[in-house]
Amino acid sequence: MKKIINSFLFLLIFLNFSIAKSEKKEETIQGFNGSKISFAYHLPDNYENKLTYPVLINPGAGKASEDNSFFLGDNPSKYGWIVIETHLYNYKNLEKDTEALLDHLIKKFNVQNNRFHIVGYSANSSTTFRAGIKLSKRFASITGIPGHPSASDSELKKLINTKTKVQLIVGENDGYWTRESQNAYKRLKDLGINVTLEVVENTGHVIRQFVGDEFLKRIDKLRES
Repeated sequence: MKKIINSFLFLLIFLNFSIAKSEKKEETIQGFNGSKISFAYHLPDNYENKLTYPVLINPGAGKASEDNSFFLGDNPSKYGWIVIETHLYNYKNLEKDTEALLDHLIKKFNVQNNRFHIVGYSANSSTTFRAGIKLSKRFASITGIPGHPSASDSELKKLINTKTKVQLIVGENDGYWTRESQNAYKRLKDLGINVTLEVVENTGHVIRQFVGDEFLKRIDKLRES
């Protein structure tokens, strides 16, 4: 099962959507205990460093030259977000390395409410949810597309009273992922956590119609005031 999922991820990484990506930059910083964290980033159109922006943490190699931004589409900057690409599952210490990245981003940018948004795709959504739950007070939202938290109820309870929104998006015909997303939705709802579930009709694992605008519109709804 893991091999199939990993093969899908590599295929998705190298899918050519035949669209030009917006310009992005890259940076490497020091993480926990001497580790190195690489990330790439897109700035919003007409970016001004004095203004405040929402920031989305998105899977990616952390290299400006590598095109593996998944659902971001041709211009992730047009909705007024700063978009970060990094591979959380490569971090040696997930919690402390992620915290080091967030601390750096707050110093580098004016982050809206000093809280971040994070998204995970398919198998890497597990790592995304782990980071989001461990540092829940620092995240305004967590999105899985498709994705769900592989966490116990005691871990999920860390999301209570944090105002963190959880968004689950999955294809109707995605079998395991559909069932697990529905189960996760019920568990989170029962715990009183702010969660939404969107089941996309007549769609499987790769929700191709969400590449670009449709995905970004859904992320934009999670923006805090």
